[in-house]
Amino acid sequence: TKAKTTKAKTTKGKEKTPCQYCEKPYVFIDKHEKNCKKNPENESIAIKA
Repeated sequence: TKAKTTKAKTTKGKEKTPCQYCEKPYVFIDKHEKNCKKNPENESIAIKA
């Protein structure tokens, strides 16, 4: 059963792009990568989150 796979590339609506840091698919990938906790540029900001 492939219904519950998180890495499904066919999504309804907007296309999701996997994050290069946490590998989770996001529709607004540019917005997510700036806020991603695994982004090395965000270590100083991630403490507040």
